[in-house]
Amino acid sequence: MKKLFTILIFLLSSSCYTFPYVPNPDTSPGHLCTPTDYDFSRYRYPERIPYCERNVSYPRKQKLYDKYNIPKNQRRSYTIDHIICLCIGGSNWDKNLWPEHKTLRDYRKPLEYDLYLYVREGRISQKCAVEIIKESKFDRDLLLKPRYESYGGLENYINRRGIDWENCDEVYRRTTPSQ
Repeated sequence: MKKLFTILIFLLSSSCYTFPYVPNPDTSPGHLCTPTDYDFSRYRYPERIPYCERNVSYPRKQKLYDKYNIPKNQRRSYTIDHIICLCIGGSNWDKNLWPEHKTLRDYRKPLEYDLYLYVREGRISQKCAVEIIKESKFDRDLLLKPRYESYGGLENYINRRGIDWENCDEVYRRTTPSQ
């Protein structure tokens, strides 16, 4: 009931302007950092994932808001989000950025943090983490599904969401308890 009430308030409060629920996959499909990127800093984690320092200027943010047609009087309700988080190897290229409404951001933060921990510890590969985060970011029905925290951890989230791991790497399969 609380979830339904939250969604109802959220929809009513945004009725005068409909914000993008997911990134436009043509404009912002996600992009990984490479050692040749201007803001490449170092390699991280056992997998040696290229890491780029955060570098998104105010003018670039305004350009992204314009690209997504976010009205100027609504922009304080948004944050420029990296599709693929910097902590799991995302880049600062425009194709990895989009204006995410702060309400949506709150749904994904714990998931992104757990993915970061798993990648950092070598318990999951970058490839798998990117698949999980993209599945979440491009999910149009996110607000209708249980929040990430209700799944009781990353393994339960993956299993209960029915994410297809046939093409995922062996590192992930070795560290996930079988059903």
